[in-house]
Amino acid sequence: MKKIISILTLFLITLNMFADVQVVGKGDYNYSDKIFSNKPDENERVLAIQLAKSNAVLAFANTLPDASRKLFEEKRAQFLSNPDRYIIRHNIAKDELKKDARIYTIVIEAVIDDAKIRNDIGDSYGSKDSTMAKNDIGIFIVAREVSQSQAFKEKNINVKQKQNENSESRKVEGDESNLNSEESSSTTEIETTGGSTIRKSDELEYKIDTTTRNEFMANLMDVFTENGINNLLRGDDFDTMKLIEKDFITDNTTNNKTISELKEEEPEMKYIIIGTVDMGAKGSHPSTGQPSVSATVSISICDITGKRRKTVVELRPITRMGTGADQALAKKQALTACAKGAALEIIDKLRGKGLL
Repeated sequence: MKKIISILTLFLITLNMFADVQVVGKGDYNYSDKIFSNKPDENERVLAIQLAKSNAVLAFANTLPDASRKLFEEKRAQFLSNPDRYIIRHNIAKDELKKDARIYTIVIEAVIDDAKIRNDIGDSYGSKDSTMAKNDIGIFIVAREVSQSQAFKEKNINVKQKQNENSESRKVEGDESNLNSEESSSTTEIETTGGSTIRKSDELEYKIDTTTRNEFMANLMDVFTENGINNLLRGDDFDTMKLIEKDFITDNTTNNKTISELKEEEPEMKYIIIGTVDMGAKGSHPSTGQPSVSATVSISICDITGKRRKTVVELRPITRMGTGADQALAKKQALTACAKGAALEIIDKLRGKGLL
């Protein structure tokens, strides 16, 4: 009987807190009858396992950003011909034989070497001649945590109007070396319902957390290094970082004067990766009851070679939830996952702009 191999790609379980990724792959193999047996032989079993391994690699590929996935597809045959190169370890989760259909099924759980696949598809920082590879890039991340939140409502009768209001109030205490800064913002909405108006207001106060920033930056730099990006400069090594923190407290962005001072401090810097990572309110997971917290990162990549900075790429906000035995572990998980998501998105966007 002719052997038919069907390739099926199954679901993926991404462990965002690690560089390696765990996936599930399935192999359905149509085996032939033997003279003295109606079961697959050892060679057919090996072929079924190899098929499952190839599907595991495909499952990982399905999670890559669009630009990276296109690079993978160009070398698809190469990856599927030697899946063992990219599988760190695996175990057989299911071994099933359907004698009537002559189908032998193997399901494996495999841990994929994320960095090795990205390296083989050329999904690294690019050639030494790429635009950004020639210039130093600075990373400036301001970490903020909500320290206080207040919400209230008031109802006015016989008011017929609809209005949106935004107001902000922020302050910095102490001198430039003081790391504890506060920010408060107020968002007001007025909506008319019949003859009455409901007014809602939320006020948030933030504090800058250098511990959170350092942990996020360490994770971010690790992912960049794994992808071959090595000419990055940490913003917290620069005196200008204090000014950037103040800017994000007062205006939620960086002003041109600060950028000018940054260029004076490091004239060779051509691009900056700049933004915030905000920690959400502490809570508990609705299903497990474990402590949980979210982290949200908002980042822009700017060209600072001109008189005014030019935004090259602006990422959509990336939010990741972390859970753990305590809040410290939940926070660590959220920051690690958020940093990995942001780093891979940055690489993908820069490649799309032709800068990598």
